[in-house]
Amino acid sequence: MKKNIFCLVGFGNHAESKILPVLEHQQFKIAGIVTKKNIPKFKYNKYKSLKSALNDVPKKTIFILCSPPNVHFRQAKEILENKFSLIIEKPIFIYTQELDQIIKKFNGKKFFFTESLMYNYSKQYKEFKKIWRKNKKLIKKIKIYFTIPSFPEKSFRNNETSFPINLYDIGCYPLNLIHELGLNIKLENIKIINYQDRKKELFEIRFVNNNLIVEIKFGISRSYKNFVSFDLQNKESYQFKPFFYGRPGKRIIKYKKGEKVEIKKIDESNSFETLFKQQPSVWINSQEKRNKVVRKKLTDLEYIWKIYKKYVYSVLYVCVICPRPGLVLSGYGLWSRCGRRFSTLTVDGVGGASCDRKPIT
Repeated sequence: MKKNIFCLVGFGNHAESKILPVLEHQQFKIAGIVTKKNIPKFKYNKYKSLKSALNDVPKKTIFILCSPPNVHFRQAKEILENKFSLIIEKPIFIYTQELDQIIKKFNGKKFFFTESLMYNYSKQYKEFKKIWRKNKKLIKKIKIYFTIPSFPEKSFRNNETSFPINLYDIGCYPLNLIHELGLNIKLENIKIINYQDRKKELFEIRFVNNNLIVEIKFGISRSYKNFVSFDLQNKESYQFKPFFYGRPGKRIIKYKKGEKVEIKKIDESNSFETLFKQQPSVWINSQEKRNKVVRKKLTDLEYIWKIYKKYVYSVLYVCVICPRPGLVLSGYGLWSRCGRRFSTLTVDGVGGASCDRKPIT
């Protein structure tokens, strides 16, 4: 089997500590890394711009986007226009219309684009799907919990963003799973806790799908919770944990019926290895199926964002230069809808403001 060639775009903590070590361990060829960081004794080709990398790397190179989400669309479009395949760190995009543009222009080509969600490549996930399919008609309730005490330091998650980072960065996992399972999500009962403080935001969603009760909780909480569980009508239950996880280690599947409890432990390898070993033909053949799941998920994220705005948006401004409408977002600063930061709060005395016209990077 021919080994894939990769080029990283962005070299933050995630790329440096998780992605690059896997590529090195599996002895994949690394065509280069796009970064402006000053890295001493760097042994790979270093490109200061994406354009320079696109003009230099081998044609079979697969790009891995490790950059902040707000630049994914622009970078993905440039890479795909040059006919390179692409793996994008989650969340893949911010807006559904961004995905639609990419699908319209590049779907059906001899290269692919996909979102990197590590749990999809674990042994535990394969077991989960088997058990789900076997018991689907008997399941009466499913819980999907993914909460963390805080975000890692030195990452884009701790910077100001023009979108609710907790919703997109953590919420993409449970919503993706819901659509992979073929459930029609009903976003009727949504609760957002601690919305005043982005470091404490917690989202709770509850709905019923054909008599199946679905309970989702994700965001920032005091304790780390990462599991999926479901209860059956015959008083059996299953729990899978940690579920949204890609690193090597133990995974646990807990089966319970009355007083009877069975624990199955799975030794997982690094899910990145499985992802990077996939042959391009596999990705190309499953592109349309992935597109449908991702589009449904982004639609849900945008809808929840609308609900979120009712909680946290306070004052409307219009840029007196562009003009572009913007909003004051508590705890996030002032941003225009186009994703550009406003540099002043008042200019013309009637609620006007000017944006700096510089894209967020």
